[in-house]
Amino acid sequence: MALASGLRPLQVFILLLSARILSVFLVQTWYVPDEYWQTLEVAHKHVFGYGELTWEWQKGIRSYLYPSVVSAIYYALKLTSLDYPTIVVLAPRIFQAILSAFADFSFYKWSGNRKWALFVILTSWFWFYTASRTLLQTTETALVAIALSMFPFKAGKPSYYEKGKEKSLLIVIKFVLPLLPMLMYLAQDVIVPWSRKAKKWQLYTLAGLLVVGNVAPAFYFGTVHQSGPLRVMPLLREEIKDNKTSVLFLMPCHSTPLYSYQKVK
Repeated sequence: MALASGLRPLQVFILLLSARILSVFLVQTWYVPDEYWQTLEVAHKHVFGYGELTWEWQKGIRSYLYPSVVSAIYYALKLTSLDYPTIVVLAPRIFQAILSAFADFSFYKWSGNRKWALFVILTSWFWFYTASRTLLQTTETALVAIALSMFPFKAGKPSYYEKGKEKSLLIVIKFVLPLLPMLMYLAQDVIVPWSRKAKKWQLYTLAGLLVVGNVAPAFYFGTVHQSGPLRVMPLLREEIKDNKTSVLFLMPCHSTPLYSYQKVK
């Protein structure tokens, strides 16, 4: 594994940041409604004064903490008159990509600057697919990685907590995505000792399998699968001239973004 040989911390971070920024522009597919309707649409209505909210927000049972971050981005764009549709779409995703890059770097430091840890996180197709999405779960995953770099566990044991008086660690995770940093850590923790004994051809074979096995789903799910909901947005933007226009979506509920991808007056 010569991937990280000689790389300084700043160079590693730039590499990770480049991968996450790249995903902003390459991943152009719909994943789940929450990516838009629990963040972008809420923030858009708050800052620009018009939009649509789902019933959870109308009933006031959701927290505004994460949408407030997006609201701050929108508000900055509004104040600087940079609230063009394309920038309104890209800015929150770029912010999320930067946060995910910090999480990736924290993961790399948590592993002890291991080359295989860097390789695993760079080749993970699902993290590439989700790392720049404006999902609360994406932010949770990033924060989990950052937290575990500060309060790590090693070899499956919460070593930080064993040093204190507390002998038990309670982990409550609602969704599966925030488990990803721990699973990738365990994966590289298995690969590293094996790699020290493996022959060169075995190392290159494993690296090749990881690349091929992850590039294919990253390409398919990032550019093909469920790409229609986002491809139609620029077309609607050209046709919709004001926010009084009605659009009928003959598809499952909240399967597309709306005002946050239109930015009409």
